[in-house]
Amino acid sequence: MDVPVSLKRKEKSASRQEKSESSSATIYKLIRWLQETCHILQEFVRQNNTR
Repeated sequence: MDVPVSLKRKEKSASRQEKSESSSATIYKLIRWLQETCHILQEFVRQNNTR
């Protein structure tokens, strides 16, 4: 059975939007993790006199 082109476009658009939202969520989680671990790593460097 042939699927209308307009329906295919809607499916592709929805798929792209889901990927975009997923990517945004992943990026925000990564940024939050980096902000949280930054202080821990700085303290580690300070305690070990590492540069």
